[in-house]
Amino acid sequence: MNATPLLAKAPGIDVNPVDEKGRTTLRLASEKGNTEMVRVLLASPGIDVNRADKDGETPLYGASSGGHLEVVKLLLAGPGIIVNQADKDGETPLFGASDNCEIEVVKLLLAAPGIGVFNKNKEGKSALDVASGPAVASLLEEAVDVKRTYGALLLALMHHGVSRAEASDVAMHGLPSAHARGMAEHMRDTWPPAPRPNAPGGSFGVTEEVKEEDEADRLIVDDAVDARNDNSSVALHPLTMDALGLTRGDSVLLKGKKKRDTVCLVFGDDTMDAGKVRMNEVVCSNLRIRLGDVVSIHQGPNVPFGKWVRVLPMDDTIEGLNIGENDLFNQFLMPYFKESYRPVRKGDLFLVREHGRAVEFKVIACDPHCIVSFTTEIFSEGEPLSRRG
Repeated sequence: MNATPLLAKAPGIDVNPVDEKGRTTLRLASEKGNTEMVRVLLASPGIDVNRADKDGETPLYGASSGGHLEVVKLLLAGPGIIVNQADKDGETPLFGASDNCEIEVVKLLLAAPGIGVFNKNKEGKSALDVASGPAVASLLEEAVDVKRTYGALLLALMHHGVSRAEASDVAMHGLPSAHARGMAEHMRDTWPPAPRPNAPGGSFGVTEEVKEEDEADRLIVDDAVDARNDNSSVALHPLTMDALGLTRGDSVLLKGKKKRDTVCLVFGDDTMDAGKVRMNEVVCSNLRIRLGDVVSIHQGPNVPFGKWVRVLPMDDTIEGLNIGENDLFNQFLMPYFKESYRPVRKGDLFLVREHGRAVEFKVIACDPHCIVSFTTEIFSEGEPLSRRG
């Protein structure tokens, strides 16, 4: 009997139960290489493909570390898979495959959209640093070279007004091998077209020198579009992300005025200027900046999952809202944080829009930077805060 329709039709069934170590059925099946069970679970409504255990290890991490190639393929095609989700040591599935010399899995992960080859663990090491054996190290070295060199050169050229097609051809001359150039050609053919930045005219010949210092980390602040109007994220052009060694969903450290900084998640947006960063008004306020200002953006620290965080509402945003503390938590904070893995910083403000109201909260206490996950305790007891106090 096929178990898939039974799981799909059973009302209220929990497809994400956990054992004493926090491991879901999908996590265990993936680690053991049980391809058919993984296939059944992935077809089940409500399955959480990214649910981590108490060590922060996801199903993809377990399958990658164990070298279960077919399971990895299934998970990469799963709904909402996060390829760069790190465990408690800051290590992603690519680390697990690299450390265990799982060459075919490493190849598969490197081909996954948005894979983070620059990610660092809590010891400051990358997947390349922990690679077991020269074959795996060679694969990762080439991937790093392609991402960094091609992205940086292409961005620098386009800042000088060179067309996308011309810049692609010129940039590939800076790559270290014929295989890397082939990978870059694949990037050129598969990436969406990039807008030409408002830069001085002119064109580069293949012999003209390209400066390595393109100041890609200093970007002009642009307004967020509706699709990414979020307090926890900023958007960059994919070329800028590659030049900075960033991938989708990475944490980035933003530095604004008056020594203010915050941490956000970064996402790609190929409709924007490569020299800008899109953020909403809440992020701007936390950085004490306005549209058109310049901010610096850097690879973020390995932000840990927070054990707890304490937040309180601003009193002028809850005037006339006749609900208690529990209702405030259930109606505003729970929907905002649920399954979103939002980074927060002590002292930051964030805006929650629910039920036709916008309530502003302030992070009163937490680790300096942390990510609010499903295991984080959120405390909201206390008197609302006054802006005058």
